[in-house]
Amino acid sequence: MGFPLIGETLSFFVTSNSIDMHPFVNERLKRYGPLFKTNIAGRPVAVSSDPEFNYFVLQQKGKLIELYYVDSFSQTVHNDNLRNLGGYFQRYLRRSILRHFGHEPLKRKLLSEFEDVINHELHKWTNLPEVDVKRQTVPMLFDLTSQILMSHKPEKNLGEDLNNMLQSIMTFPLYIPGTAFYKCIQKKRKAIKLTTWVLEERMKGYSYDNSAEGCNRKGDFLDEIVGDIGKEAFLTKEFVPFLLFGLLLATVETISPTTTLATMYLLDNPSALQQLTVRSFLYMILTYYYCF
Repeated sequence: MGFPLIGETLSFFVTSNSIDMHPFVNERLKRYGPLFKTNIAGRPVAVSSDPEFNYFVLQQKGKLIELYYVDSFSQTVHNDNLRNLGGYFQRYLRRSILRHFGHEPLKRKLLSEFEDVINHELHKWTNLPEVDVKRQTVPMLFDLTSQILMSHKPEKNLGEDLNNMLQSIMTFPLYIPGTAFYKCIQKKRKAIKLTTWVLEERMKGYSYDNSAEGCNRKGDFLDEIVGDIGKEAFLTKEFVPFLLFGLLLATVETISPTTTLATMYLLDNPSALQQLTVRSFLYMILTYYYCF
């Protein structure tokens, strides 16, 4: 299981630009099968690629198993209180998110807002000599998510900071000036400072009565969370900024690479791209016809 003390940590943290499974896992799956053990950062670790077993493990969270995160990921993304939250919090969070990102809000208003922002962004891309889709989509997604979550448009370079931070999450957790992990933590603190300020400003003018004078309600995700502070034990003024930060990070980290892969596959498949182009054109014509 690798070198003394550090185990196979160095191999685990080696970066890979492949869209395939990380070489660290791929090589060991071929050698040991779908379930094997290793040593990461001095800790014994079991790795499973068996879908049925993984599903069973996830179902037992908080019962038979306790979740563990590598230090760099845990210190970057997780607040200490997150580790102690159980299934009720997850169900609460899921319901709250779906009320603002689910099918109904998508159909009612989000799709049209997304279309306007995307068209504006694509227009800007036409002036660039080349486009790094993954990097360019991060600020756009960050702005959109910030608007839906907390009706706030952050400074431009914060989205870029988030992008750089994502590249540093799976690095060796050495908190020394100059290291990638140190820069990552500094950017996290900057983001938490922003979400804390937004929360404080919202709470100053919050009222359960929409018609109250000076009411600061905006009908977004943060409004719902602020309204439940004091009702739900896990929603505290210290925890909510970390929650907002985690949602921003999760949205960008999942959608940005998915968009990049979709773009790559479409460019590699001209016939599929042509069919999508025709359908998009027909949709525009029908939309114009029914509007007028």
